[in-house]
Amino acid sequence: MRTAGSTAAARYKVPSLWQPSGSGRGPVAVDPFAFYGEIIGAIIGTDPAPLCGSGGSGGDGRDRSDRLGRLDRLGRLGWSREAVVYNMMVRLTCAYDHDGDGMLGQPLNPDGWRETGTFLKAIAILPYIRSLGANTIHLLPVQEIGRDGRRGTLGSPYAVRNPVVLDPALGEPITGLPLESQFAAFIQAARHAGLRIILELPLRTLSKDCVWIKDHPDWFYWIERGRELRPPAFTREEIRLAEEKISSGDHADLPIPSPAYREMFTDPPGAASVRLEGGRWTGTVPDGRTVVIPGAFADWPPDDHQPVWEDITYLKLYQDKRYNYPAYNTVRMYDSKLLKDDTRTETLWQELENVVAGYVSEYGIDGIMIDMAHALPETLAKRIIGRVRGIKPDFAFWAEDFSRTVDQVRVGFNAVLGGQWACQHRLGDFTDMLSWIGRTPELLPHLATPETHNTPRAVTRLGGERYSRYAWTVGCFIPGIPFIHSGFELYERRPVNTGLGFTSEELESFPPGSLPLFSAHTLDWDETRGLPEWLRKPLGVRALYPECTLPEGGTEFRIVDGGNRRILAFRRSNASTGRCLLVVANTEMDKRVNFSASGVFPDPDPMDLLSGVRFSAIPGGVEGLLESGQVVVFKRSEN
Repeated sequence: MRTAGSTAAARYKVPSLWQPSGSGRGPVAVDPFAFYGEIIGAIIGTDPAPLCGSGGSGGDGRDRSDRLGRLDRLGRLGWSREAVVYNMMVRLTCAYDHDGDGMLGQPLNPDGWRETGTFLKAIAILPYIRSLGANTIHLLPVQEIGRDGRRGTLGSPYAVRNPVVLDPALGEPITGLPLESQFAAFIQAARHAGLRIILELPLRTLSKDCVWIKDHPDWFYWIERGRELRPPAFTREEIRLAEEKISSGDHADLPIPSPAYREMFTDPPGAASVRLEGGRWTGTVPDGRTVVIPGAFADWPPDDHQPVWEDITYLKLYQDKRYNYPAYNTVRMYDSKLLKDDTRTETLWQELENVVAGYVSEYGIDGIMIDMAHALPETLAKRIIGRVRGIKPDFAFWAEDFSRTVDQVRVGFNAVLGGQWACQHRLGDFTDMLSWIGRTPELLPHLATPETHNTPRAVTRLGGERYSRYAWTVGCFIPGIPFIHSGFELYERRPVNTGLGFTSEELESFPPGSLPLFSAHTLDWDETRGLPEWLRKPLGVRALYPECTLPEGGTEFRIVDGGNRRILAFRRSNASTGRCLLVVANTEMDKRVNFSASGVFPDPDPMDLLSGVRFSAIPGGVEGLLESGQVVVFKRSEN
């Protein structure tokens, strides 16, 4: 790394929260070389911190038998059971107007620094992330982004052009280090800081100008040039039949799209005819027609009205001539006729295995989130999981799936995204979800979060900041994995993407080009109130009672009567230890509400573990008055 010039150093600013002290607000002028050097030195100058679920240093040098033994003690969830996650889109999370000129310099500012996020800046905020109570980082995809159909100015990280090449925009050129070395340094620094890394990988879609297309046109779908791709249309009866069959687990003879839709797609062109024209792959089929790679579309439900995704395309995982088209029964819900070994695109399957194994072997990541995991054939998922766990036995596999199913357990996943983001702001639906979790402890835990990068921000719900604190606190005590979507802790209002749960009016307010998933933006790092204690306090209480609060491990979860329809109350207990917690939450965001939870457990002097405030004991329980959005936690009296 070269020496800083005095003028450049004077102009370089970072948010106060990135400073080692983590206090104050607003930008702080620093010498960038000294700033990053000191933070990196402090992180790597000590032995690697213990990782969640490691039972030790967690370094790669641990004996394989020790890792296997620890994994066995943690159960089928592995170290995921103890994870507290911070979700990061590097380009957004670590972006900042360092020279203070009111905009993000593109691609570099006048002093040669990137102002969008980089791996170097991701290293700098590791102490901040650790201070929040997180022990795991979930990275959105970090690979090279395609240009064909690119949305916004920078494109979506999910439009992956080359699955084994990192996005050059995530490197800091001024360091003079290869991009791969910068990513490896980030992984190693995270390990020293006591943080595991989960990398999200799209294994079902790639960009329309993916580098694989030239040599492997049969891995993709093709459509005649000039034809307008539209999602398949189904009759109401076909939609009803499809939903009925799929909900019952029957994937035989699913409804198929109309002949007009199916006939839009052609056989793949020969590799010799495939060429890049104006940034778009084209080919020629035997009858002389020019064909191109089509876009993709939302794969469920079959009547989803999202527009076509022009920047990505679906991979063709099977070569069955009856299914020469992308549609929900060959994308999400594979028809049982298709699931045959002799029709799979074997060379593609092997390459997808290689992609995942490569990130494990080369960089030592700790797990992956499989994008659209519901759309990956079970056999392929098992192959990938088996191969990777042969390299790293405690490697975690998380499924980007809104549902919890027995299939996920059978395949070998450790956690699932789930749908808390979709219902937590609606008490009835949220209670139904929690009741279902209580009745199905054999299924995988979900990521306990009120928002993701595809949804409205929690702070925009009724109650605003109060709702954010309520949602987080409740999420720390249900049988899930606490998950901080980057910016949530800063009360960020702008969504990253508008993929899920937005009204028509909201969609008009956030056109794709204005969204951080596609263009340069920064979080509002300067409008902070210091490090949010409301994030750390519930995690601290949760950590004191792991036998009650963590998913699996003999814990029981049960909804209880809180004495008021606006009160959410539940009990977490462990029969083997006799320890028990009662959680009571006021779901009203604008009024105080009385509660009365009886028949729960006796405690002559109940005290809220979060605030230290004492409440009134009643026979077998506790009662009191809760402020708007307040959550309280009581423990069973020690005997």
